[in-house]
Amino acid sequence: LDQRTRWEAGFVAIARAFAAQSLLNGIRRQNRKLFQLGLHLLVPPLALLLMLSAAVAIVLGIVGWWTGQWGAFAVLATALIVALVSVLINWMLAGHRWLGVAALLSLPVYVLWKIPVYLRIVKGGQLAWTRTERATEQPKEGDDQCR
Repeated sequence: LDQRTRWEAGFVAIARAFAAQSLLNGIRRQNRKLFQLGLHLLVPPLALLLMLSAAVAIVLGIVGWWTGQWGAFAVLATALIVALVSVLINWMLAGHRWLGVAALLSLPVYVLWKIPVYLRIVKGGQLAWTRTERATEQPKEGDDQCR
């Protein structure tokens, strides 16, 4: 969980620092790759995007039920369905070679598992780096680790 949190927090920090700058510089310099990098940085990781979209869809559904205005909910619900169908189609075309059916079916659990990761990022604070001992390293004298 710590490593995943550091990776996700790093992406969010890079996106916040460089997305707008990359877009603007891409336009100014007429550099398509720099512009595309800025666009890429504007899109959050897929699990976060789906979680945020689902949360907003729930809010829009409540607002739609309350006001009778369903347009925004319908657009977002359609986009979520298209995204999920796209993931399924891509899995069927090529992803099944690397990701089995059991893993595909566990993706909702994976997305829920990511909630604490994103909550830690939102809470902020410095994420400590804990070095993982490598199999090729010898334990230091005084280490109480069993091998």
